[in-house]
Amino acid sequence: MSPRYPWLIFDADNTLYDFDAAERNAFVELMRSLRAGNPEELYPLYQNINHAVWHDFEAGRINADEVKVLRFRRLFEQLGLEADAGAASDHYLSFLGRHNELLEGAREIVERLSRRHRLLLLTNGLTRVQRARFGSSEIAPFFEHIIISEEVGAVKPQAAIFDIAFARMGHPAKKDVLMIGDKLSSDIAGGQNYGLDTVWYNPGRLPLPARPRPTYTISALRELPALVD
Repeated sequence: MSPRYPWLIFDADNTLYDFDAAERNAFVELMRSLRAGNPEELYPLYQNINHAVWHDFEAGRINADEVKVLRFRRLFEQLGLEADAGAASDHYLSFLGRHNELLEGAREIVERLSRRHRLLLLTNGLTRVQRARFGSSEIAPFFEHIIISEEVGAVKPQAAIFDIAFARMGHPAKKDVLMIGDKLSSDIAGGQNYGLDTVWYNPGRLPLPARPRPTYTISALRELPALVD
């Protein structure tokens, strides 16, 4: 019997990979190298700045190169720190590329699903970081395709990146494809607007929004097989 969804599109960060841990560790390494205060105390400020910058990126207001530097320029301005934002970004990306920790159960679930489904990884990310992380990742071999936004010049939730994904998959019927991710504004809105069923990975059990409205919601990756097989 064929699975309900022959193709599964996964988001990467905070869906399969523990990006929060990777980001924190890379930031701490960077700030220690700059000897700039207490990294743990400064991290929430960086998070707020970084989220705002990525929001502008996903909305198409800035490009990937601007993301890399702008977040550190704004951080250093707020701290009154005289440091080269470009050099800091370069060091940070090197640190970040070394961290590819998986979320609990991710490897087992991906391996299990790959036996009956075809898998594609679709990430809004920077090529240098994601290729380094995926290149040494134990789950990367289970994916037939890995699409990184910076490489293709489009980001979720834009339809263009889903067009690229569907071309890589050989243009399956949309009813045969499921989008799985943790971010409502990019993964769920993007998939929904493209006409796909979606799974919101919501480990924090946040309230279900009115819009975008995911087809399914899970709080643990182990819940996925029951939905897709």
